Amino acid sequence: MKKSTLFKTMLLLCALVVGSGSSWATDYEKITTTAGLEAGANYLLVDNSGTNALGVVSGNIGGIVSVSVSKNKITNPSSDVAILTLGGTTGAWTFTSSKNSNKYLAYTLPKGTTKNNNLFIVDKSTDNGATWTITFSDGVPTITNVYNDERAIKFNSDRFCCYASAQTAVALYKEVEETGDATTTTINASGITNTNKFLGTAAGTLTASVVVTSTSVAVGGATVTWSSSDEDVATVGSTTGVVTLVGAGTTTITASYAGSAGVYKSSSDEYELTVTNQDPNLFYEEKTSFGSGETSGTLESLITYTSYKGGASTSPAIYNSGIRLYQINSGSYGGYIKLSAPTGFSITAFSITSTSTNATTVNYTAGSLYSSGFDGSDYSLDKSSTYEISGLDCSDVYIYNLGTGSSNRLEIGSINVYFKGEATVSLNAACTDGEKYYGTYSNSYAFVVPSDLTVSCVGVSAGKLAVTNYSTGEVVKANTGVMVSSTTSGNHTITLSGQTGTEKDGNLLKPTGSGLASASDMSAIVSDCKYYRLTMHNGTEIGFWWGAEAGAAFAYNTANRAFLAIPNDVTPAHGLWFDDETTGISEIANSKQPIVNGQCFNLAGQRVAQPTKGLYIVNGKKVVIK
Repeated sequence: MKKSTLFKTMLLLCALVVGSGSSWATDYEKITTTAGLEAGANYLLVDNSGTNALGVVSGNIGGIVSVSVSKNKITNPSSDVAILTLGGTTGAWTFTSSKNSNKYLAYTLPKGTTKNNNLFIVDKSTDNGATWTITFSDGVPTITNVYNDERAIKFNSDRFCCYASAQTAVALYKEVEETGDATTTTINASGITNTNKFLGTAAGTLTASVVVTSTSVAVGGATVTWSSSDEDVATVGSTTGVVTLVGAGTTTITASYAGSAGVYKSSSDEYELTVTNQDPNLFYEEKTSFGSGETSGTLESLITYTSYKGGASTSPAIYNSGIRLYQINSGSYGGYIKLSAPTGFSITAFSITSTSTNATTVNYTAGSLYSSGFDGSDYSLDKSSTYEISGLDCSDVYIYNLGTGSSNRLEIGSINVYFKGEATVSLNAACTDGEKYYGTYSNSYAFVVPSDLTVSCVGVSAGKLAVTNYSTGEVVKANTGVMVSSTTSGNHTITLSGQTGTEKDGNLLKPTGSGLASASDMSAIVSDCKYYRLTMHNGTEIGFWWGAEAGAAFAYNTANRAFLAIPNDVTPAHGLWFDDETTGISEIANSKQPIVNGQCFNLAGQRVAQPTKGLYIVNGKKVVIK
């Protein structure tokens, strides 16, 4: 089914991959004498108040980034801070960016250009204002340009620049080695679960532990801060670890422990979070336009909608862009729209888009009409904005306009719904070989093979029945007849799927009931076949039986079952039995001719094109290939 642009980027399934493990953060300590100047060392350029640092823009130096100074140290600065590497010697220092070692911090452009107060990024370090003299007075550095010794780096409220006088002094912070015991931070991702969610929905909570590396003893009172490398993919609560999905893609979630000066060193851990498309087993329908006078209908094929009241005792009003619901008083219901899923399906998420001229407030209830309270929080909905709710599991949803004022209204321009479906497979306790219970099944929707059922296609080859099993989690194509079995009888729940699914090659089981449009449709499918129903032989053997009761009336009138269709020219006797549990293959009694010759099967009943060494079934006989 089609997806709107909004829902193409819905975030439902997520995968976490461990990163490279623990890495230590970095401390920068303020230097106050020339003894702190060291060629090859890394520095931060900060205004002397310790608030703003020189930043990085598009990989180059430029702009400012906020920093925090504690006890003359900056710990774990933002990745946008420019880390400057000091080069040269006293009287001829240079600054390059650790992110781009070919770019130099300079006062002006090469000779011949107009001088001004700006700092520039240049490619060369000679004769272009990229060389500096650094002197200290009362612990404050003066960084003077060699090319123009009247100009020094200073801070001017919103930028770093070169001035002859005035402005604010700057400070240098040098990268220093941490002291204390090494620590290891480890992320626990068990709190993240697969979700069928709309955009902006929490996907779970990450937690992290911090231990002393050498002893594996937990660091008492240790806290971590969380960050996401790409917040267009997912955000994470900086102190909570709550992950919120935003868009498809990959981001790195980092847990950072700041350490304790002189006691524990800092550490961090990373996980790679990949957000993919929505759960493939969900169904989706939408409606993006409404006709004049239209107050109810079907989104596409299954989800219905009905609107009620534009106010007290007022029928729903229709606006040219959608259904208009007028105000209702908070605490009572009036103007609302109802979304309903058919039997066997439940709504998991919905969204509406407003075309209202005026803002309004909306809420919803799930499962039943408003009586004592709403299920969600009131939400202020502006024109051309979207109201989204997920995490539902109900057959009906009621969406209310809670706005106040005589002109308040909710005009719905589009409706989008995700929903899921379940069905029941019933196994008769009397149909058993003493180890398993058997039955047949079909559905007009594809379905996912559950772990408590064996789902099989049945064919005939080399004069014998052949069984091919689906794997757990595989999707069976809609309107496919299958045989089902389990170690337990009674009802088994299956998940219906919006996927295409598959049918195994050579399957001769045909769907009954809901899989057929009419009796004539059924006859067209099996017009040259005899019909076989799953039954028991001598009260102990499972097989398929042909007879009057296995004709068209059974095939069409019995819902969600399957029958075996054997071509008329084979004319076997009344029964085909599974008398070999290992191979799943048995003789066709009194067959006039084999159905297929020269086919080779393994002991699981699977066709083999190029057999190797082992035991096979060839032309109905067991053959050992050496």
